[in-house]
Amino acid sequence: MRQTELTIKNAEITKDSLRNNLTMYPNARIGFRIAILQEVINKEEIKTISDRHNFSRSQIYKLVERVNKYGLEGLLDDPHTGRKQRITIEQKEELRLVLSQKPIKKGYAQAEWDGPLLVKYMKDILNLEYSIRHAQRLMKSLGYNVR
Repeated sequence: MRQTELTIKNAEITKDSLRNNLTMYPNARIGFRIAILQEVINKEEIKTISDRHNFSRSQIYKLVERVNKYGLEGLLDDPHTGRKQRITIEQKEELRLVLSQKPIKKGYAQAEWDGPLLVKYMKDILNLEYSIRHAQRLMKSLGYNVR
């Protein structure tokens, strides 16, 4: 098996710069990457690094490639955009206020809010269609018990 040399060529990446930046990034994932890069700088074998950190060799090569190209910024993940939320911040705040009141005040017969009732409210008032489970997650994220 051919071994490709694994070296960090970016002058910005040194033992000291990695050590100093360890405290700047509270994310454990970044600390993990810094530990791997320190071992690369120490010229440890890629198989040893891979086995020690349960990180594939290709991931290590990609990490080294990123920091060689982007410097310390290569430690960071690209933003994950994901799917846009259908509910706005204002609608969330309105729901927080609504959930703080009893459903009876809003004209419902139930004494407490639950997923199905919240789905009905959101469809009737906010013109949003959510599944019961998603409404329950929303209630929980707003700090309310799901019933």
